[in-house]
Amino acid sequence: MLSVQQAFDQAATKFDRFRSSLIPDYQEFYGAALAALPEDRRKAYRILELGAGTGAFAELIGRAFPHAKITVSDFAESMVGQAREKLGGNKRFDFALIDMLMDPLPCDLDIIVSSMAIHHLDHADKRFVFSRICKALKPGGIFVNADQISSGAADRDRRLFDQWLEDVRATGICEKELGSVLDRMREHDQNAPHDLQIRWLRAAGFAKVRVPYQNYFWAVFKATK
Repeated sequence: MLSVQQAFDQAATKFDRFRSSLIPDYQEFYGAALAALPEDRRKAYRILELGAGTGAFAELIGRAFPHAKITVSDFAESMVGQAREKLGGNKRFDFALIDMLMDPLPCDLDIIVSSMAIHHLDHADKRFVFSRICKALKPGGIFVNADQISSGAADRDRRLFDQWLEDVRATGICEKELGSVLDRMREHDQNAPHDLQIRWLRAAGFAKVRVPYQNYFWAVFKATK
């Protein structure tokens, strides 16, 4: 079995092409993640994205916050390469190979974001990463996590998965590519219920946690230090 890092290194060149098909509510999901960020778009925030993949979310953030300095990071080198190819012409972006579990994080950040990454960690590691993120933020800093969750009930999870699979196939996605995605999900996804993650975020030191968006098995978490 491939490690998570190896799986996403291999998937890097196809990642953007299929993400919008695999998330049928793609626009609403990422729209909610952007809306969870601060309302003042004029400030020169220091922003870190963890598990940034090819930089699709970072690109949206860069457009919304024209004065922000954004570090785009991932632990898969090919993903960072794809992000650099996409965004490297803009001097407000820099790029880093960061394992969110192992490598030092920048300090005194205004905002940390993550998208479709933390659910690959086991639950103990999720809690550890939430704690690391809280420590890396300034007081009043914000963490926004747009990620997969479970409902906490196996039968409901099966119904949501079946509905999602039907909706994804309706987009016309290639069955071979869908099969590869399903294999990665079976091997690497470790979804946790949203109420449990709220408790973990509070235990990590966040003063306020809310979930402004949830659909299928995706949710947007906003945590304020």
